[in-house]
Amino acid sequence: MERIRVAVADDNEGFAAELGSRIRSDKALDLVGVAYNGEEICEIIRKQKPDVVTLDIIMPKKDGLAVLDTIMKDKSLEKVPSFIVVSAVGKDRIAQEAFESGADYFLRKPVEISTVLGKIRSIYSKFHEGFGQIKHETELKEDFIPYMSGEPVTDISSLLLELGIPAHIKGYQYLREAVMTALVHPEYISSVSKDLYPIVGEKYGTTAGKVERAIRHAIQVAWERGKMVSVDRLFGYSAGSRTGKPTNCEFIALLTDKLSLEYKNSLSKR
Repeated sequence: MERIRVAVADDNEGFAAELGSRIRSDKALDLVGVAYNGEEICEIIRKQKPDVVTLDIIMPKKDGLAVLDTIMKDKSLEKVPSFIVVSAVGKDRIAQEAFESGADYFLRKPVEISTVLGKIRSIYSKFHEGFGQIKHETELKEDFIPYMSGEPVTDISSLLLELGIPAHIKGYQYLREAVMTALVHPEYISSVSKDLYPIVGEKYGTTAGKVERAIRHAIQVAWERGKMVSVDRLFGYSAGSRTGKPTNCEFIALLTDKLSLEYKNSLSKR
């Protein structure tokens, strides 16, 4: 079976060591290098030709955005890897710059290592059709066919209500549809403005901009009037007033990953 060649770039040595260890123990992955600054990861990319690179934003010598710019402009490279940005810098502007510079996913720390590994598999499968032996929990498209018949509507609705998002606001309906769509097409999570919002808007006869604003309002309602115990349980210590509410993309991704993982677990128990 083809193994995915992965390089890790992160100035947090603890996080890099943990992620590297998990990659080494995964039979589907091959760790080809670990870097603690931007210049090191550029050199690893040129020499080792990884398939996927996990990339921090804040690093010495070259930050993550500079690394993306350098690699994307390097015409001598035989292969440009896919990039998964994993960063504690969660501002929308930074995420947007990362996507515009060539990143494929943006994960905000703190993040589960299993989520990073899942995105590595997911993004590699997305761009390499021959790599069909491994499926991430959010890439179970055929398996989701029976699941999409009704159960996820109930599961998503219950979760949104538990988080304090009332069913009568438009953002509730749009969020539910967005998560339903992302369960089947997880690649849309990295392009919510380009793909996900227009799809939801088309179904409800509205614009992508109105979908975005309604979802943002729904998240605001959850943070201001929701049950904070449920919010904290879902989002962990990064929730609430400690660091502010998540972006639309982060919120949809967290809900999708939670539900897809629960579905995968339910399949394994059958």
